[in-house]
Amino acid sequence: MFRRRRLKQKFVLPVSTTTEPKAKFKRGARCLSWTNLALGALIPLSIGIGTVVITLLQQRIDNQRQSQERLLDDRRYHLERDQADQLHLQGVFKTYIQDTSSVLFKLNQSTRFQSERLNYASKEIRKIRVLRN
Repeated sequence: MFRRRRLKQKFVLPVSTTTEPKAKFKRGARCLSWTNLALGALIPLSIGIGTVVITLLQQRIDNQRQSQERLLDDRRYHLERDQADQLHLQGVFKTYIQDTSSVLFKLNQSTRFQSERLNYASKEIRKIRVLRN
């Protein structure tokens, strides 16, 4: 019902008589803007540096892991090769002992070790067999 009437009032800004506060304010505003700019760039810069550092650390860890895997593969290869060589040599030695024993057994059955040399050879072969096993 009743409406208020608005009165138009004029506002007056305070007027300073000296220019020094304005100069200080401008200098402070400039410094504040540089500070805001530096603080605004600090977060992306720290994220970028962190990313680079983490990437370099991961790369170094991957290189170490690869070199360890390479070393383990080399060791495994040499071990398997040595085992295969030993197995082959055992097979050759076993065949040699069996062939020599069969020849001596045949001689034993036919001549009953007439010579002292064959008796000595038989003993040597038995020694080798015992020492090998």
